[in-house]
Amino acid sequence: MYVNFQDICDEIALLQRDLKRIVVAIDGIAGGGKSTLAQKIAEVLPGCEVIHMDDFYLHMSQRTPERMAQIGGHMNYERFTHQVAMPLWKGLVPVYQVFDCKTQRITRTVECKKDANIYLIEGTYSTHPEIPDIYDLRIFVETDHDLRLARILERVGNGAVYDRYLGEWIPREQAYFEAFMTKELCDLVYCGGAEEHFEWQVAETQNIEEILPFIENTENGEEES
Repeated sequence: MYVNFQDICDEIALLQRDLKRIVVAIDGIAGGGKSTLAQKIAEVLPGCEVIHMDDFYLHMSQRTPERMAQIGGHMNYERFTHQVAMPLWKGLVPVYQVFDCKTQRITRTVECKKDANIYLIEGTYSTHPEIPDIYDLRIFVETDHDLRLARILERVGNGAVYDRYLGEWIPREQAYFEAFMTKELCDLVYCGGAEEHFEWQVAETQNIEEILPFIENTENGEEES
């Protein structure tokens, strides 16, 4: 189902009525606006913790031919499962390590906020089948093809890295989307367009109820459809 930002907030609000802790996957295309969406949600909703899948790539020494032949095989699902997914499953506070692809090193350790009640797992491959089913909501983010390429070009420049996006990384993610029906199995589909497409401004928000209306019929106790 295609949605706007308000719809996403409303959906999370409904989940908050029944769940003490919510885990949201934000999957989708490179350059689509996944990080921006996660940031905007975190700016609006108190108690958000954003975790980036980019922190869970495999070290080059671990990328064997057999592993790289797998769809999404360059991701370290084992470490993500051990450090993030299983603690969330058990109701614990995740403590995880951040891997830097540029230096090929673990650069720091992150301990999630103890009072976090919304976890946003942001990044392509966040709903890969190798990750345990920890999600209460799955969002797929896409955008116009030319816009995504312009964003990637602005991010990395016109050179070898950009060429790798075109020749390797984008085809890899497309194979992932097709093999596992990633978009089709997500609950919501969001277009990560330009900033002006967001239909809200944090500065104009007076309170959380204005952004997250609890859709409830107080007279008969039934939710509106």
